[in-house]
Amino acid sequence: AGALWLLGMLFVFYIGWTLLTIDHAAWPADLTDDPGERKRLIGWREWAGVLGMLAVLSAPMFVVGKEAPLAQQVAVMAQVLIILLPLTTLLALWLLPRHVEPIDTRVKSPSLRFGDIWQLVRNSTPVRRLLLADLASGGAYAANSATAFFIMTYYLGVGGQFSTIMLCFMLGLAVGLPAFIRLSVRLGSRTSFIAAMAGSAVASLCFALLPSGQAWAPMAVNALLGFFTGGYQLNLNAEMVRLAAHDREATGQERSSLHLALLAMTNKVGYALAIGAVYLLLELTGVDRNSAAGMPDWALIGFGMVLPAALFGLAAWAFNRIFSNDAQRELPTASA
Repeated sequence: AGALWLLGMLFVFYIGWTLLTIDHAAWPADLTDDPGERKRLIGWREWAGVLGMLAVLSAPMFVVGKEAPLAQQVAVMAQVLIILLPLTTLLALWLLPRHVEPIDTRVKSPSLRFGDIWQLVRNSTPVRRLLLADLASGGAYAANSATAFFIMTYYLGVGGQFSTIMLCFMLGLAVGLPAFIRLSVRLGSRTSFIAAMAGSAVASLCFALLPSGQAWAPMAVNALLGFFTGGYQLNLNAEMVRLAAHDREATGQERSSLHLALLAMTNKVGYALAIGAVYLLLELTGVDRNSAAGMPDWALIGFGMVLPAALFGLAAWAFNRIFSNDAQRELPTASA
């Protein structure tokens, strides 16, 4: 297949995937109006996704063994996805109900226009601040992911264990999500998200202090990073659903999908900008990112550890500002 075929298929795939994930993310708003229950629904949905990712990441160990070359392990993961994704999507379509009755039958689903997106962002300070938190945190995780292989291979010298180290991240995430669901329900999204960003920033910086050639150390820190990542999408989605509920009370219109679409778009923009910027900065160091031979430690520390930590801090600050007095006065009712 040529580049044009690949580009076309990716375009079609991500249109479908975006429609699927936005509707999935907005569904908790239709199932309950209780804030705690919404957080549990969002959290356990995220946790189910983690189990799916764990299944894909662990597949190479059962098919080709954990000592197989990285390219062979990636090929196995691709084959598993190509087979299972259509089957599980069809199963979901067969199992899910055709229609869900809205909680409040007085609420209407309007015909949305593109300009509604701009009006929603322009007229709501809490939404703008949440989107900034989403942009910064997405960029932080993207910068971390974009440099992870280089850090493990050329800074820590454990590239041969890369897939196992990534699996530790997912295991940490599988444990962290239930913990942050509990924290978010008990203490609120504000405390839960700030704790997640602070922990992720510390974990990111810890990679700079690890000894070279010892795989157990990055495994432990990556598991810690995964644990704190449990409070990432959970609280962003829960807070956007809360803001969508306030919007519904004020306008009488159901625009949860519009809110969640904005969140998804900002997240993807953050990922794209961060990955593009990081690879560009690495290339400016005079290193070919395809080989990374002679990549300087300062570049990996700066772009793969310090930059994500700074973006995590920005995300925590922006999320905290959602609850400032000026932002809360814009909401039609008191925060639930």
